[in-house]
Amino acid sequence: MEQTTNQVFDLAFESHPTQINNAWLVWANGNQVSAKKFTLTSCGAGSCWGAATNRGDDTSRIDVEAHPQTGAVFAMFYESSNAGNPEEILEMRLTGGAGAWSGTTQIWGGRNDTNTTTEGRLHLAVRRAISILTDEYFP
Repeated sequence: MEQTTNQVFDLAFESHPTQINNAWLVWANGNQVSAKKFTLTSCGAGSCWGAATNRGDDTSRIDVEAHPQTGAVFAMFYESSNAGNPEEILEMRLTGGAGAWSGTTQIWGGRNDTNTTTEGRLHLAVRRAISILTDEYFP
């Protein structure tokens, strides 16, 4: 799952009052994007990790953020050049302490930046209850 050239996984702890101490691990395995919930209170009863939710396509970068006030969790995927729709940007989210991810929504529909190996090219930031996508271009 880990790569030296692309950030293909991310982890974020939830901030919604009903989900404190829980986290989401989101990763890509070359075929799809998966998400698993870590529930601290379940650790003593067996496994801390829930079942994986799978969707998406081959992905080069994943960012996951939790909004500190609303508790909304956002995940952004930057599809790789090998994906069915190369270099599109997709997002999914959890709101109101929900345990099920929304469907994926396309933010950008095609080629964006062909060099996804540079760390820090795309970032997901949270503001109020919406996701904000920012680009940074370096000389």
